Amino acid sequence: MISQQATPAEPLRSTRRRTSARWVVLPVRVLRSPMALPCVVIIVIFAVCAVLASVLAPYSPREQRSAEALESPSVKHPLGTDNLGRDMLSRMMYGARVSLGIGFGAVVLGLAVGVPLGLIAGYQRGFTDEVIMRLMEIQIAFPGLIFALALVSTLGPSVRNLLIAIGIAGVPGVARLVRAQVLSVRERDYVLAARALGAGSARILLRHIWPNCTAPVIVAATLSMGYAVLAEASLSFLGVGVRPPTPTWGSMLQFSFGYLSIAPYLSIVPGVAIFLLVLSFNLLGDALRDALDPSLRGR
Repeated sequence: MISQQATPAEPLRSTRRRTSARWVVLPVRVLRSPMALPCVVIIVIFAVCAVLASVLAPYSPREQRSAEALESPSVKHPLGTDNLGRDMLSRMMYGARVSLGIGFGAVVLGLAVGVPLGLIAGYQRGFTDEVIMRLMEIQIAFPGLIFALALVSTLGPSVRNLLIAIGIAGVPGVARLVRAQVLSVRERDYVLAARALGAGSARILLRHIWPNCTAPVIVAATLSMGYAVLAEASLSFLGVGVRPPTPTWGSMLQFSFGYLSIAPYLSIVPGVAIFLLVLSFNLLGDALRDALDPSLRGR
């Protein structure tokens, strides 16, 4: 009687099925966290307001009504008006579009640059690794916000330059994280087997190493969204962000300082929005980390 042996493709299919199942059950594991669902709801609400601002906003964010200047929150203006009579609710919605747009774009840019650098540095080692990591360490020597401030001051204030500055400031963290993951994966048996079978470096990186490094990168990207939103608000508050009259939460905070005693809602509204959005991204990142790290499940 001839025993049937598994073909080499069967273990690979089994591994792929387990990987697919892992990502399918990931949302369930994330939502088990008591704070995950409220954070997701808050992020979705802000995202919907940002995407549909032109539909949901009751007024134009630039429409000035001098007769209604500095009105307290009311039925007509749920969040009040500023000193020029502009509706705060409308400006908050359009400000969410800028904050989330810059935050998402900066995170994508940081990943697009940092992930390949980390993969190459961790896999090639030697001189290539030294050059890339020394460049990253030189940039890390400057605080991220200071580096972004210097970069956007050089390029000029605009949405594109703000996105580039915040994105480039986040590259070293992504590159170092990916490099550390690659160093732990590159010596595993399946990578050594692929190399022994003659697989090229690009195939090994893309098919065998990178898929096993995605979990911490996803967590880092979620946490970076909160940092990017906060960085955008900070730079706009310092006056080097998006030019007026485009509404941003940071510029609204800066503008409200002169009216703290007579119209405190001008600073409370954007301040609470920044707080809720950044906190939601941070707590969601923690929930993702708990769901993706087997050692933390059940705690």
